[in-house]
Amino acid sequence: MPTLNLHHYKNQNQPYVAKIISDGKGKTTQSFLPKVLVKKSADGTYGDYQSTVNEEGFYRIGNTKPEDGGYRLFFTTSTGNKFPFIKDNAQIEDIKSRIARGETIPLIVAALGL
Repeated sequence: MPTLNLHHYKNQNQPYVAKIISDGKGKTTQSFLPKVLVKKSADGTYGDYQSTVNEEGFYRIGNTKPEDGGYRLFFTTSTGNKFPFIKDNAQIEDIKSRIARGETIPLIVAALGL
């Protein structure tokens, strides 16, 4: 399972990892994953966190550097776990709409050809 290392920058909002899930009404919502504080600054205003992704899904990583944040799709294959970034806005919206309709991650992965 992937473990993400998240840095909380001084004077910024805390980073987060949220799974995109169906709200049951044809839309999606975010379900925030727990994070563990691994290092705190001397003044207690910022630090480092870890969050573990433990099930297949579509995730949003927020309040981080642009190269660390964004959307990622976690799925397993016969060769192991995959956790690629999804950067194309049209593809992000397509995945969200598929999740809202109740499609499973293996079906979404197959449709995207990943």
